[in-house]
Amino acid sequence: MASNSHLTAQKLINVAREELKLTLLCIHYLSFDCFKDNLTDHHIESYVMDGHYSFLPYAAVHWLGHLEACCSFFKEYTEADINHLTHILGGFVNQNWRDGTRTGSTVTNSRFRALQRFPAIGQIRKLATSKAYGLGREGSLKLGPFILRMRCNIEEVASTENGKSSLVSFYGDRLFKCELPYCVHFHEGFTSAHSRDQHSDKHQRLFECPHAGCHMAVVGFASDQQLKSHLASIHPNPIGDDEEFPSVATFQSISIVERVIDENIIGSVSLDSVLRHPRYVSISSKCHCQS
Repeated sequence: MASNSHLTAQKLINVAREELKLTLLCIHYLSFDCFKDNLTDHHIESYVMDGHYSFLPYAAVHWLGHLEACCSFFKEYTEADINHLTHILGGFVNQNWRDGTRTGSTVTNSRFRALQRFPAIGQIRKLATSKAYGLGREGSLKLGPFILRMRCNIEEVASTENGKSSLVSFYGDRLFKCELPYCVHFHEGFTSAHSRDQHSDKHQRLFECPHAGCHMAVVGFASDQQLKSHLASIHPNPIGDDEEFPSVATFQSISIVERVIDENIIGSVSLDSVLRHPRYVSISSKCHCQS
């Protein structure tokens, strides 16, 4: 972070230009023939063995973030830059879209205001409000199901020792990935299908707290027993009996890590990664400042 700040402060790199380059790099890559949804399994396997999908996890998850960064620098781009971006982006969205458009929220409207004249702005705003970046089984992009299909192909090749060794140089030795794009193991993965499947079960948090405003109404629990334990300790009164203006806890009384552990939220994420997460670091610093 320090080196990045130094480079930008000294204007040794042009952030606007680099964000544009990264956006175009990701979109160009995701528009290659190896991502067409009409490929046979044989063709996909051929592309897998040649390492064509090595850059896929980064490009699929981060192209939209780089595009959003570009929107804050639009005044620094030439008309040729914008026309090129519009052309490439339009082709990518049209090739991959599999759902109707939807008006974005006020937040996404402001974040992508620079693209308001772009023909596919509705799709872009919808992707920006999607937790999974439009990927996954039910995502708005055809790229989502394709990634799952491609990774099944990788796992099939990796089922033999010779096949696995031939993939390591391109994809590393953790070839069994979580299918949720917002999970760290979408990128890092596991060394076996069994470990991945055990991890995936932790994402199934179907038992939600019925109390509106409770953070566990959003996060949910993995079992009914965990939900009952939560209700007994946090919401002992029936719904309606304790409805009043919520009390706002001070920073000193909030222990994020303890709550994460107590509520069994940590599944796929290590405690160390929680401690290093920017949001925790930011709030933690405020706690220390006010204590």
